[in-house]
Amino acid sequence: MGAICGVYNQNLVPLNPEELNRMSMKMNHYKEKTEYSFRRGPIGLIEINLNVLLEKRKDNKIINFEEYYIVADCRIDNKKNLIRELEIIDSQISDPELILLSYMKWKERCVHYLIGDFTFTIWNSKENVLFCARDHLGMRPLFYKLKKNSFLFATDIRAIHNTFGITNWDTDYLADFLYKKGMPNDFDTPYPEVKQLPKGSYAIITPTKVSICRYWKLDYKKKIIYKDDMAYVEHFTEIFKEAVYQRMRGNGAVSIFMSGGLDSTSIYAQAKKLQHPNTISTISCVFDEYKEADERNYITAMLEMYKENNYHFLVSDNYWILKNFPNYAPEMDEPNRNALSYGMVYNSYLMAKKNGAKIALTGYAGDQVFGYNPYYITSYLRRLQFGDFINEAKLLSKQNNDTLLWTVKNYVLKTFKQQHEPPTILLPNIHNMCQERFQERNQIKDPGIRAHYDYIDQSQNLYLRRLVSESLGIEERHPFLDVRLVEFLFSIPLEQKIKNAETKVLLRKSMKNLLPSTILNQSGKASTNMLLFQGLRNEWKQLQPKLKSPILADLGLIDGSKFLDKITRYRHGELTRGMEYLSALQLELWLQEHTK
Repeated sequence: MGAICGVYNQNLVPLNPEELNRMSMKMNHYKEKTEYSFRRGPIGLIEINLNVLLEKRKDNKIINFEEYYIVADCRIDNKKNLIRELEIIDSQISDPELILLSYMKWKERCVHYLIGDFTFTIWNSKENVLFCARDHLGMRPLFYKLKKNSFLFATDIRAIHNTFGITNWDTDYLADFLYKKGMPNDFDTPYPEVKQLPKGSYAIITPTKVSICRYWKLDYKKKIIYKDDMAYVEHFTEIFKEAVYQRMRGNGAVSIFMSGGLDSTSIYAQAKKLQHPNTISTISCVFDEYKEADERNYITAMLEMYKENNYHFLVSDNYWILKNFPNYAPEMDEPNRNALSYGMVYNSYLMAKKNGAKIALTGYAGDQVFGYNPYYITSYLRRLQFGDFINEAKLLSKQNNDTLLWTVKNYVLKTFKQQHEPPTILLPNIHNMCQERFQERNQIKDPGIRAHYDYIDQSQNLYLRRLVSESLGIEERHPFLDVRLVEFLFSIPLEQKIKNAETKVLLRKSMKNLLPSTILNQSGKASTNMLLFQGLRNEWKQLQPKLKSPILADLGLIDGSKFLDKITRYRHGELTRGMEYLSALQLELWLQEHTK
């Protein structure tokens, strides 16, 4: 995988080669790459390949069959099915070739046959038509820009648009970023001139128009009901095995970022059980000074259970947020909340790199796809299961150290009045405008299901991690964000995900005997809040002047004095509504770097 970009002159005027050269120069942050390019008439295409997958292309050029040409950033996970469906003899066919043959047979309907992480563009030189598509969950990005009579596209905004010295921001994008607590929407960008092809969508570009069609979205009405619990376990285990196995496919070693939590250890256990031919190692962030964040006891139990010798600990006490501010993160085309923790992210990947990894697996999004949220207890009440409701409410209260009355008031009564979602950092009028832009999710009446839908919808916040990993020649992959797994978990009954206030019920059943009991039975997570407090204290002298007159306040999005007060309180160890204010902090710092 890697990156793609290109230009199509819709007026069919031959493309100036300098346009393509400029794009290529903007993509120089990719290392250990192979670059392919194609230019003919009104079209120019570039593909940057990180050489992660096993299958090699037959010659050093853009892939084409007949009049069709393709550039792709992809990994296809259902190759065997497609090879059989397309009656292909060569089992070593590359993923882009497989996509192209699928398109030649099914045209735009090909996206319904593809499973995996992908973004690609196909040029039909005979009909002068460009076809672009993005995978179901939006794991790989695709940005585009209309410029006079040209359609420009790229997986990195910098290839098609200047990202510094900006005077005109897309304030809807900025507001949505804050409304969703640091999770950007999937159709806009910070720049009004640049748009994003939404996840689960394709575009058809002809000399006269640009058409965008949504081919997939998560169906909140679909239900999967089995007669007995074991059927759910078997189905989940089958999908989970496949999700892990396919994400280990490649021509190099695999590093697994393994904490002491249930998600990443499950991926490691499944990877070991599958006996994949690729070498496996683990990378774990541990803490010598901050004992409340250290999970070595869980990690060590896991390593001992599998007699794993190829493991690596990254002592992370000194990787506080905003370290070396203002030079705390790499150049980014978009804001990303994880940029605050760049030091830990970068050094984790650097350790994987030094150990020869070409692929990194994470437990990211396990929380999101299993959908834990306290509003789940309302589902029992809506189904008139009063005994189960009381039981779950009591257990939830005990787990959160709340009174039963407080739990019922905030997680039940307020939901019926639609008052359970707290206000955001946004000014009230801006908050209300954002709510109106996301009306689709408001159609889901059950607050527990709506929160689960939101978690999945907002789970692809991976820009910084992709930027860091691919700059080191590593591809990061996330088994829990397999579309088949996501669809299954969203459609099964609540009790298979949360029961007796215990989360990830199905995962725990599936991993029985594969994980130490200490991990299977644990609840809660280790806290790394001390890295936040330490970072604000250590970098405050340089940081505080930047927050006195925030651009976000000048744009009419937030109350600047309230913002500064909240960050100041964080510095002193008082953390409330951290997700949204830290998202605002990163967005503000990013805006200051990119504003003229």
